[in-house]
Amino acid sequence: MAEVEAVTVSAEELSNSSVPFHTLEDAFGPSSLGVLIVRDLPSQYLDLRRRVLSYASHLANLPPHILDSLSLPEANFLTGWSHGKEALKNGEYDTLKGSFYVNCDFYRKDSKDSNLVCSEYPELATSNVWPPEDLLPGFRQCFEELCTLIIDTAVMVARQCDRYALAKIEGYEPGYLERVVRSSTTTKARLLHYFPLQSDRQETQQAPEKGLVRTEEETIWNGMQVVRNTLAVFTQPGLDEIVDRSTGKTYAQFSREVSERFK
Repeated sequence: MAEVEAVTVSAEELSNSSVPFHTLEDAFGPSSLGVLIVRDLPSQYLDLRRRVLSYASHLANLPPHILDSLSLPEANFLTGWSHGKEALKNGEYDTLKGSFYVNCDFYRKDSKDSNLVCSEYPELATSNVWPPEDLLPGFRQCFEELCTLIIDTAVMVARQCDRYALAKIEGYEPGYLERVVRSSTTTKARLLHYFPLQSDRQETQQAPEKGLVRTEEETIWNGMQVVRNTLAVFTQPGLDEIVDRSTGKTYAQFSREVSERFK
């Protein structure tokens, strides 16, 4: 069986709506990985990503009482800071990573607070909480700017999917997916911070009574099916980008080492 690879397009191709249909089929068709890599993003992208990832480390090391104030159990810990709340299938939850969740309703210029839109799902409807500006100056602005750039890119991808669907599916509503992505008030951003591994000690604890439980078949919150994504967008270093300046290790080398460690 031939190896399936991720498909790459340029931001210019997306902007010009010149992505060939066969490229979209290779990226999102039934035999694909469902992944489209976008290259040649605007020049500010690299700086925004670097700054936000740097903020993640500072955020995770804020005083406990500050982090507690950013943790929202009423939002199922899916807005604001979350650490050790996501349970594993075996009933334990790891504490190796912390997450900072943000609702991206700010992307819509005419949006109201999302808590007026989707009260049925509090994790999608709770107003954002941010660390004090004097502790992480510029964090909120930088985070929102990066999210805006990412959503702008997702909108362009959705537009190409609409082109394809309009040509291939009878009765398809023009611009449907782009409108969903562009106008959504429930887009969720997640900033991850991975804490250092402590030797070979397994960083897990008994799961709390209320937590996010992942199974092989589905993701549920105390029995509630979590809303699925229309498009999920990830930002990460390029494979040849150096992620450890002390050793010159690239992201590809780092990823390979992590994969081997947890096989």
